[in-house]
Amino acid sequence: MAWTDEKRTAVIASYTNTMENEYDNDEARAAATTEVAAELAEIHGETVNGVINILNRAKVYIKKSAVKSTAAKATATGGNVRVNKAEAHEALRAVITHIDADGVDEEIIGKLTGKAALYLAGILQKATSE
Repeated sequence: MAWTDEKRTAVIASYTNTMENEYDNDEARAAATTEVAAELAEIHGETVNGVINILNRAKVYIKKSAVKSTAAKATATGGNVRVNKAEAHEALRAVITHIDADGVDEEIIGKLTGKAALYLAGILQKATSE
């Protein structure tokens, strides 16, 4: 089906209303965002990606990655969570720089996976805080 202005407005209004009234905090909203978009897609006879695209353009869609503390906890406990490699490398660089300002070896950091970099950053932070 084709997107009309009325359908776009209805989807955006339904999504924002659901997020504001049915979920208490940002973490709950981020966890439910895809499911809400899927429900709206079914109601309006559109694809989930189409609904998410409309919500993104309206700048109201809440991405699941908006809640980083959950991802960091899952990674630290060995959970199977996707990690932003660049952010993980930056966290490791920050910890190493805190310990030794001249100690960052970009070649080695560049070879690490995101999970490995987060793991090492966590270990180093823990060791330096004790």
